[in-house]
Amino acid sequence: VELCTKITEKQDITSVQNMWIKQDGKIYRNGIRKPVNLDELPFQDWTIFEPRRFYKPMGGKISMTGTFEMNRGCPYSCRFCSDYGLNKLYANNGGYYREKSIKRLIDEMKEKKERYNLEFAYLVAESFLTTKRERIVEFIERYKEVDIPFWIEARPESINEENIKLLESSGCEGISLGIESGNMELRRNLLGRNMNDETILKAFSLLEKSTLRVSANNIIGFPTETRENIFETIEFNRKLNVPGVMVSLYNPYKGTALRDYCDEEGLMQKDAHAGDYRSETVLNMPQITREELLNLQKTFPLYVRFPKSEWPRIEKCEGNSQEAEALYEELSLEYTEKYL
Repeated sequence: VELCTKITEKQDITSVQNMWIKQDGKIYRNGIRKPVNLDELPFQDWTIFEPRRFYKPMGGKISMTGTFEMNRGCPYSCRFCSDYGLNKLYANNGGYYREKSIKRLIDEMKEKKERYNLEFAYLVAESFLTTKRERIVEFIERYKEVDIPFWIEARPESINEENIKLLESSGCEGISLGIESGNMELRRNLLGRNMNDETILKAFSLLEKSTLRVSANNIIGFPTETRENIFETIEFNRKLNVPGVMVSLYNPYKGTALRDYCDEEGLMQKDAHAGDYRSETVLNMPQITREELLNLQKTFPLYVRFPKSEWPRIEKCEGNSQEAEALYEELSLEYTEKYL
């Protein structure tokens, strides 16, 4: 905003923080700006979007859905996540992680509900329950003023009976937990997620007894990860018995520890940009091909939910032939009818 304002008003731009600017052959290397207070930002401007953009499927119906920011960043620094680099970058400048006040959040949600007849909310907090206890309690109390179903994300370590009861009392419809890998050694040593299998299993066991909808977030295609490792993740999801299974492809974001590892090992072209985690990978690894990863991402939920007697049929879907695509469509329809 400062840069745009100065350009518009024809002012000097060489001192704008967060930017390096080249002017008349000279480079001005400006420092990092202190992160903005989230309460000082205006409410989201939804008028720039078509109304149809807000209608999303959830629980078998289409609802007017809003996305609301509770905080920016994450107190954790998983080695594959962009927050790793952001936490490091802002370590000496107040820290990148900060929270919006509950009052400001609720005021924005109320305004959007009244103006747009909001029916569902997705709360953007990379680990909803990893905050001060009084903040969670304040949110639960104030959220009665909004009173629409909402969805959150959390880490398995934060799941306990008390937190589940609080969420159930607040109108929370569902929760996503990050698993990422079913191989504990890979998860802890390569990814920097210091949780054991028992912690994850206990979290999902507690949630299975609750009224909340639950989904598990997984990532495949990490450096050094093999097809066998990916099937460890599939097997682990089967143990969790979770209804919702999400799987993304690992992409090496600049500034992360795992990106540095990929560069050092020559697993990607120099200065390659991370791709779309939903549909592509930029890594070239000796132990597994890009095509195999894409096919495993496609069939991952089928392997998790179908009985193992169906695995030979699912494996036939791992290809790009017309026969493979036709069989995949058939099994996907069956998956939808049985498990969604």
